[in-house]
Amino acid sequence: MAVIAAISTALSNAAIGLVRLSGDGAEKIAQSIFSSPLKDRTAVYGRIVGKNGETLDTALCTFFKGPHSYTGEDMAEFSCHGGLVVLRGVLEAVLDAGAVPAQRGEFTKRAFLNGKMDMSQSEAVIDIITAKSTLSAKEAFLQAGGSLRRVINELRSQLLDIDSEIMVYADFAAEGIEAPDATKLCPMIEAAMKRTEKLRSSYGTGKFLKEGFPVCLCGKPNVGKSSLMNRLIGRDRSIVTEIAGTTRDIISETIELEGLPIILSDTAGIHESEDTVEKIGIDRAKEEIRNSALAIFLFDASTPCDEDDKALLTLAGECDSLIVANKTDKNTVFIPDGAILISAENGDGMENLISAIKEKALGSAPMDMGETITNLRHRQALDKAYEALSRAYDAIFAGVDPEVAELDINEALCQLGLITGETVSDDLIDRIYENFCVGK
Repeated sequence: MAVIAAISTALSNAAIGLVRLSGDGAEKIAQSIFSSPLKDRTAVYGRIVGKNGETLDTALCTFFKGPHSYTGEDMAEFSCHGGLVVLRGVLEAVLDAGAVPAQRGEFTKRAFLNGKMDMSQSEAVIDIITAKSTLSAKEAFLQAGGSLRRVINELRSQLLDIDSEIMVYADFAAEGIEAPDATKLCPMIEAAMKRTEKLRSSYGTGKFLKEGFPVCLCGKPNVGKSSLMNRLIGRDRSIVTEIAGTTRDIISETIELEGLPIILSDTAGIHESEDTVEKIGIDRAKEEIRNSALAIFLFDASTPCDEDDKALLTLAGECDSLIVANKTDKNTVFIPDGAILISAENGDGMENLISAIKEKALGSAPMDMGETITNLRHRQALDKAYEALSRAYDAIFAGVDPEVAELDINEALCQLGLITGETVSDDLIDRIYENFCVGK
């Protein structure tokens, strides 16, 4: 393959920037523009020289002899001063020396093609880069290390055991081998189905972990929604005044709560109003409630319950919600049933609220870090694998020829192979790596 090259750090001025090249001949190209002899797996200091002999930068160059590199090929990385002018000059020198510009994700694509990682690990690389929280970064890091691959391989091994039971009969039936016993095969298939179901059902949590958990703050005007927003964020984001109806539009912010990414939205106060602008804000607030995974209904514990409060309690019962009584630092006259008691003013009860939000997002059961499906493509493959296994189970249970069920077992194996890349098409490979940045 041709030697590819790219700037692998962000295209902005920084203290240090990286220019990376990979492929047969990477050592020759790197050495042709570098003043010091390269050493395998050693950072060497020297000057980078352009085609006219001028010094472009002083830098460190680290050479990796394949297959002991990220891509499995010969690689060289120049750690330069991070100015864009410098980095582009170094990249131009590398290209003048014979390299070609790398395409999106081409370094990681070569790592996959050269067997350095499977497809699930490749996709986890971009998840590490785009992680929105500590937990999402940890999940992506574990998957990049092969945690999901190991689970999929264990499941594939289960299916291969089932397949071999059937194929022995298919290959040697003429020699008197009896058909496999349904009382043996059905429990084996059922066990594989349960493992598949556990994996695919983790996508709900995994999606929130990767993309963020949408939480909407709603309630009457002046119940403390903006104060709670600012308390959760840790800074003044929403305007807080004694004047009711300060918030007219949706204000959103992505925050991290105990490692979990939360997309938090503050909305207009919901109540009966004749104000045209305020009514638009109220309609948007109700739409935000419908679009959020969780709505936090905030009530003022220091004022009596009125008709607007009753209407909001009814609305809360129609969606996944938490009932929260705010202003408990004052005289309390109204505490809705099951409400979490807080004071957005002084922070009382915030630990209980944060725990409740986290439980809504992740569920009460402990999460299997590294074994949570965060990729829709993986979920779709597991759905199809489960459907195939279900057909195989029904066929074996009904006494249909086991060879018919074997076709579905193979379909399930094929779908699992799409996750690890064993049965993935060239077109899908290209499409996956198009989502990567250049230089990774």
